[in-house]
Amino acid sequence: MGKNEDLDSYIKLILQTNVMNHPANVSPSSRYKNTFKWRKIFSSFPPDQHEGDGFHFLPGGIKELEDKLTLLLGEYRAGNKTSTRNEIVAILDNLLSRKALSKEHYRAINTYILK
Repeated sequence: MGKNEDLDSYIKLILQTNVMNHPANVSPSSRYKNTFKWRKIFSSFPPDQHEGDGFHFLPGGIKELEDKLTLLLGEYRAGNKTSTRNEIVAILDNLLSRKALSKEHYRAINTYILK
């Protein structure tokens, strides 16, 4: 595989995973947008490919959101903490904004997943 094919494969992987919008910072003060990779590779992507446009993994109805939340909390309790935390928070935010979840329940679940 040549250099250009490697770069094309890398760019395809970056776009599929959306990792550029969720970097693994070593500290809150990390300046990942100042890196060579961000300036030379990521900045060349068309804006619509690295800008978020909402939740793609959330069900539409309140009942489906509650069912998904129950499932994710079970996964979280079983030890799958890293991959479920963001989705749980997004569902909680969605349910709270739709007034389908009280602020007390919202806080209690957030406290549980932040332990």
